[in-house]
Amino acid sequence: MVFVLTVDQRGSRSTSDLVPELLNSLNRRPRRTGLLRKFERTAGDEVQGVLSEARATIDVIVDLLRADSWYVGLGIGGVTEPLPRSTRAGSGEAYVFAREAVTRAKSSPHHVNVVGADPQMAEHVETVLWLMASVLRRRSDRGWAVADLLGEGLTRREIGVKLGQVRVSSGHKAGQFTVHLALVRSGRPDSVVAGTLVLVVDGNSGGKSDDTVLDLPTLTQGKQRELPYNFRFYQNFDQEISIPTGFKPEHLAVEVHSSRKDVAPLVQTFMWSPEPAP
Repeated sequence: MVFVLTVDQRGSRSTSDLVPELLNSLNRRPRRTGLLRKFERTAGDEVQGVLSEARATIDVIVDLLRADSWYVGLGIGGVTEPLPRSTRAGSGEAYVFAREAVTRAKSSPHHVNVVGADPQMAEHVETVLWLMASVLRRRSDRGWAVADLLGEGLTRREIGVKLGQVRVSSGHKAGQFTVHLALVRSGRPDSVVAGTLVLVVDGNSGGKSDDTVLDLPTLTQGKQRELPYNFRFYQNFDQEISIPTGFKPEHLAVEVHSSRKDVAPLVQTFMWSPEPAP
């Protein structure tokens, strides 16, 4: 199984050519682990590369999402062997899938899509990437600076809290739900911990095959961007949310961020399985 990334610059008619800078970044030395064929310009403002490892592929996609300037298509499948020396001379189903994915990405809210030989797996990977895109879109400059330090091998403290029970209950009105969760200290409660948490729901809207991600402002009709926490032992949350008509939720993601710069965030994803209204 091979991973082919086809990437196209967004708004290329109104901005400068970003391809040379991108190629320098993606083809940096020493050679990126898992890169089978280096990234090359294929046509216009489009770039393509071939990778053999999922982790390396995700790292590239994170870099592209961070730049916020690219449509990203990931094709997962086989390629015609042996691979030619030039990326753009390659062929096979992974190339075809990547082309289809980047086309879909141009009408996707997060500008990243996945197509693969195993549709179920491709859909799962796409769901994870959409959740990642939602998280990365809200990452502050401080958060990216810490992530860069991590990439250089520096360590980061654990957040010091863990999620207790997480459940969703249905409201008495259609589309109304309450997310119940508890944050609990995971170490010795010697001091108060503080920070924020956010909720993200992904699913399908209007029968479309593409996933949609709803962030906390959307879920609370603009009332909440984040939920603050400040406790020594534990803190409970009962957050009411609204799901738009026609939207079918699939997963709930909980992101917990510390107020300290050197503390890693906690992110966990749960299947959407609401309890009936009492």
